[in-house]
Amino acid sequence: AVLEKDEPKITFPLSALAQAERALEESDEGKQWLASRGITLDTAKKLHLGFVQSASAVSPNHPWANEGWILFSSIQGDVVTLLKYRSILGKKTPDGKSGILRKSDMATPLYNIDAISPSQDILVVEGEPDVAVVYQTGQAVVGLPNAGYTPSPDERDKLLRANAIYLAGDMDTVGRDSMKKLWAELR
Repeated sequence: AVLEKDEPKITFPLSALAQAERALEESDEGKQWLASRGITLDTAKKLHLGFVQSASAVSPNHPWANEGWILFSSIQGDVVTLLKYRSILGKKTPDGKSGILRKSDMATPLYNIDAISPSQDILVVEGEPDVAVVYQTGQAVVGLPNAGYTPSPDERDKLLRANAIYLAGDMDTVGRDSMKKLWAELR
């Protein structure tokens, strides 16, 4: 079989997030969402979290499309490689539709990958909000973008250069299975 070349992924400069970052600072509901998860506004600024009222650009028919969304951006250097939207209303709508969206045609990397350093230990958690909470403790931390995620060879190499790797997934079945899978891949 002939391997097809990967399609180029959309990226944009970090400066393009400035308006959404300011919107989070000005949004009472966005700040309430952060506080309910133990995330300070200072941490949100450092991780370039943002807020948009509408996610209709990525999911126009979503029942919560216009109800407020926190933006989590995966950033490498000064380039945004993934933009994820988390509804301030919850993880799932009453009919089971996900409250987590992503901009299409963007790469799916480890979240906060630039935190990995050969001189430091690294903690691997599930999801962007968990990264933000651990980040506040001063610990270097990256997050799996979803429980079934498999790091790319480059991401695995970068992880393996850390001083030590601590896997800290959620204690539900999905979280345990995700960390067991990652452990097997990194071994």
